Amino acid sequence: MIDLGVRFMGINFKTPFLLASGQATTSVGTIWKHCGKIAENNWAGLITKSIISNYGHYKRPHLWSSSRFRHLAMTNSGPSMSIYSKEMLKALKKDIHSAHEAGLVIIPSIIGYTLEEWENYAREMEDMGADALELNLSCPSPYSYITDSMGGCIVGQNTDLTRQVVETICNAVQIPVMPKLTFHSPDIAESARVCRDAGARAVSAINTIKGIIGINLDSGKILSEGINGKIYLGGISGPMIKPFGLRAVADIRRQVDDIEVCAIGGIDGWKSFVEYVMVGASLVQVCTAVMWHGFSLGKKLNNGLIKFMQEKGYDSLSGFRGIALGDIDTQHVTESRMAYPFIDGERCNLCGQCVRACRDAAYDALFIEDSKLNVHPDRCQCCGLCRIVCKEEAVSYKL
Repeated sequence: MIDLGVRFMGINFKTPFLLASGQATTSVGTIWKHCGKIAENNWAGLITKSIISNYGHYKRPHLWSSSRFRHLAMTNSGPSMSIYSKEMLKALKKDIHSAHEAGLVIIPSIIGYTLEEWENYAREMEDMGADALELNLSCPSPYSYITDSMGGCIVGQNTDLTRQVVETICNAVQIPVMPKLTFHSPDIAESARVCRDAGARAVSAINTIKGIIGINLDSGKILSEGINGKIYLGGISGPMIKPFGLRAVADIRRQVDDIEVCAIGGIDGWKSFVEYVMVGASLVQVCTAVMWHGFSLGKKLNNGLIKFMQEKGYDSLSGFRGIALGDIDTQHVTESRMAYPFIDGERCNLCGQCVRACRDAAYDALFIEDSKLNVHPDRCQCCGLCRIVCKEEAVSYKL
């Protein structure tokens, strides 16, 4: 019997899949409408859009987006925020009640302008029945609603400020606290260690990454243009950032093995979920892919994961959590034996791509002779470039 349930931060999650803060449907006041659909599609819960005070009042630009980047990235230049007010608190209470009725875990994301505000928000969320808190220490927005606050990635890159925020909130509430870390931290593992020492039960990683997805060659404008013609800079999300998310989770789990991690970044199917678990994540949050495919993605994640686990003989996620970390070696290693490329003659079509790559970018160790790909063993340095460029998967390595 396969069990997809996860106990994380002392809370039971029926599946390892959460909706991330970001979709319009996680905005406070709209969540209650969707709880039934979220639950029936095998999501365990959700993180709300970040709750922030009106000190950072803003007008959100309406964005133009390019469909040619649809399967690579999305850019978020407007904030994913819910403005704090008495009306918002009333709406959040309804959202929390509806989520719990549907069997969902609901975790408000908050951001404060002062330590006192952080503390007040945390206590109010706890009083309304929130299951846990996510602290936004990672939003990469360059605009004043974030940069003037005591949150976002500027604070998340500073371990002293991170410690102040996390300690303040952990001392103020009894519910679990999960800071959301930024890839832009000088040392994300150290940031996680600081959060653990300050009382956090877990961390989530990562948020969007600063970037520009491209330029419109006809207009010369960056592809995050508002209706007023101005360009709004923000963070990149989607499958493009998965390698960064995987590295962040791996670094945290290798160096701070006693803190749990909820992974975020480019999860677009069950395979990417499995990758995150294999580097040590317990849960994942999904945003961009849900925007593309809707809540039904949750069932696809669930079904794909079960099939994978059945085929591999796993009965729980713990069976493969962290297995990709064991062979990582951060020391400079000189192999005592060379692993030379082995050419599968049946697969190789003599296209010459590996020969050109080796000649122009490596050690000029490959050559075609007598209708066969050959290796100069005295030149080959076993760099692996030939295997990378071979589209036919005709190259392997043997000691």
